[in-house]
Amino acid sequence: MGLREEKKQRLRSQLYETAIEMFRTRGFDQTRVQDVIAEVGVSEPTFFNYFRTKEAVLEEFAARLVDEFVEVLRQEIDDEERPTGEKVRRLLAAIAHGFTSDSQLMAVVVTRSSMFRGARGDVHDREMAMYDLLTDLFRRGQQRGEIRPELDPRRLAETFTGAYMLTTANWLVGWWGDHDDFADRLDEQARVVLSGCLADRPPGG
Repeated sequence: MGLREEKKQRLRSQLYETAIEMFRTRGFDQTRVQDVIAEVGVSEPTFFNYFRTKEAVLEEFAARLVDEFVEVLRQEIDDEERPTGEKVRRLLAAIAHGFTSDSQLMAVVVTRSSMFRGARGDVHDREMAMYDLLTDLFRRGQQRGEIRPELDPRRLAETFTGAYMLTTANWLVGWWGDHDDFADRLDEQARVVLSGCLADRPPGG
């Protein structure tokens, strides 16, 4: 990478990180593009050279979140020691940790980005890669005799994703008006999904 390109990448990262920190501390609606460029010290056209809108910054944040989950998923798939049930529960524990560590910003991501509602662009492409990996996870579980062989592994991936996405969204926006432990709630979702697909094995083993 040449010096010019390296400088552009640094500026893009600075704009991105400044905007995300402002979303976190001020709120998404309260943060204007003008606030971001004033903090970084660039012009408005410069910002728009890198991001079409402030929503585009949020979309990139959502895409990076999916990337992080995909990396955890790859690690679980590559682990030949743990049973599929345990892998599923570990994946949901990782999701719980990620969302509870920054719940206010995550609530904005869920309600204002395309991550949980008709993903598009980079987020869509990453989510499709995630579906492929989840499908592979369940398919490998079938090959090991842990997952019922008559079930479609891609539909299992869809069922798993739908369960945790709805539970996550409901928890973040306080849909039920309670404050149950999010990790416990996701683990219960895992046990429910696993109870329907494990091949005569207890959840997690």
